[in-house]
Amino acid sequence: MSGINENWLSLTELATHLGVSIQAVSKRVRRLEDQGLIKSRRGDGGTKLVELGAYGHAARVAIDSVRASNGAKATPGHTPLGLDDAGSDDDKADPILAKEQARHKKYQADMAEMERDRRRGDLLEKSDVVAATEDCGTAIVSVIEGLPSMAERVSSAVVAEGDNGARRVLREIAREMRETITRKLIGLKQHDPAAQES
Repeated sequence: MSGINENWLSLTELATHLGVSIQAVSKRVRRLEDQGLIKSRRGDGGTKLVELGAYGHAARVAIDSVRASNGAKATPGHTPLGLDDAGSDDDKADPILAKEQARHKKYQADMAEMERDRRRGDLLEKSDVVAATEDCGTAIVSVIEGLPSMAERVSSAVVAEGDNGARRVLREIAREMRETITRKLIGLKQHDPAAQES
């Protein structure tokens, strides 16, 4: 390959040299360019060329960054993918790795906050929420089930005032039901069984 002698390779030549697909090399080169770790240039016919030594160094820095984040030591002299190490030992920050580390720290902080809230009693267990929801439903249903006992009241209003009387009484019943449900729910909140019975 003529490119190897000059240390500038096309993506196809680099993929062949590394024994990987051109898609894998293209994706890796784009990522390293986005991170500012390598630069490419255009060759004959507009072919994208990458300098072999710079690619090897950038790949090593990226791998060593991942190893460092996992607690493993960087490997001086180790160059990934069998490339010659043409770069310095200066570690460059990996923006993707930094972003993932920040996301992981945020997750840990969120989990710690949730645990603190749970210990303080500010975070409810799912079973407690389900039980409270069932209690609320029971309180509401018990009020609604009282509607048939109000039939005489509605019919008396209809006889005395017609449709307008029915509407007036139904509005009164709706208001009374809202107030009763509110009292029952407040009673549930305060765990006061007496409030639920009224």
